[in-house]
Amino acid sequence: MKYYLGLDNGGTATKAAVFDENGTELATAGMDTAMLVPRAGFTERDMDEMWEANCQVIRNALEKAKVSGDQIACVAVCGHGKGLYLWGKDGRPVRNGIISTDNRAWNYPVKWKKDGTEEKVFARSCQHILSSQPVSLLAWLKDNEPGVIEKTQWIFACKDYVRFRLTGEAFAERTDYSGCNLVNLRTGEYDPELLGLFGLSGCMEKLPPLRYSTDICGYVTKEAAEKTGLKEGTPVAGGAFDIDACAVAVGVTDEEHLCMIAGTWSINEYIGREPVTDGSVMMNLQELATVAHNKLNIKLMILNNNGYHSIRQTQANLFQPPFVGIDQGSGVGFPDFEKLAAAFGIPYFRLDSERNCAEVLKAALNCEGACIMEAVVDPGQNFEPKSASRILPDGRITSPSLDDMSPFLDRKEFEEVCFRGI
Repeated sequence: MKYYLGLDNGGTATKAAVFDENGTELATAGMDTAMLVPRAGFTERDMDEMWEANCQVIRNALEKAKVSGDQIACVAVCGHGKGLYLWGKDGRPVRNGIISTDNRAWNYPVKWKKDGTEEKVFARSCQHILSSQPVSLLAWLKDNEPGVIEKTQWIFACKDYVRFRLTGEAFAERTDYSGCNLVNLRTGEYDPELLGLFGLSGCMEKLPPLRYSTDICGYVTKEAAEKTGLKEGTPVAGGAFDIDACAVAVGVTDEEHLCMIAGTWSINEYIGREPVTDGSVMMNLQELATVAHNKLNIKLMILNNNGYHSIRQTQANLFQPPFVGIDQGSGVGFPDFEKLAAAFGIPYFRLDSERNCAEVLKAALNCEGACIMEAVVDPGQNFEPKSASRILPDGRITSPSLDDMSPFLDRKEFEEVCFRGI
């Protein structure tokens, strides 16, 4: 019987799992990894601590599965996308790794959109620019931490850094790097002109060679074998960006299926033969057209709290002002929902006062067919229970399991009522 080991490095946790050759999961092991928040909007990770966490969960998973390291036929790694992990010319991390939730470079995409850079980039990468993409973070480092890029030997994504520590060989797996505005999606290769548009031409030589997910990208070194319990020489595959890995795991292998992920980024994904570049993908809005076309009797309630309140709550829980990306005053715009309803030919009702609430609600619920109700609520009204991270006394941020929600129960009470399964 052959066995396989997978690693996953998310925003707050590191996990390992052992499978047999039939795909049966034998054991898993995980542990929290500290998120460092040196300033509001900055989310980082100690890269050496991250490596040690991977070694620990590998050892734990092998022990729980009762499988020895020499029985593992192959290892693969997945991890969060975006972010930035820099390896230095001196054989050490250059600085802390930057996690995908980091927003320090928020103004770079704004600037590039205004000056026409984004339009030129989109023609090559078929992507808009995010503040957490390596191109934005590298531009920020170039302007704010002089010398960091010069000290860098390799520019890694999360999982590619972990694989490098396992094998000592530097490669860039395509599912990650193709979503970072580093690759021309029409050629499938790095594009010097893309880097030039971002003012990052000097980074070209620091990008590892591109490989596919199933390519063998090296073998476990003697040092890594001693730390993990794996056998020296065990092959390590390219792995995948965790979003792509989710799609494969749920069977999205053709154009007929869709994968919806309720994680940090809440991503919907599907397979297309050609990139969609005309703006016709509306993500969730197309469902309004479905409702209107089929004359479905669906009443849609929009709670308008003047922003992204879940993000507002999270930032208020973890950071001090100023907050970013939560409302119109911090860089996020919202549509006129009355005009949006009219665009799809759906009746619209607005609830903005206790005086008219009962009357408007009755009219909306009694109207024929679909309607959209916009309820204007207090931006300061929190909702609970909710999944929430905790700040530990030493400053680390951890994310509890989904059954451990805020407001948190006393630990003794939680253990008494927690259902651990059969």
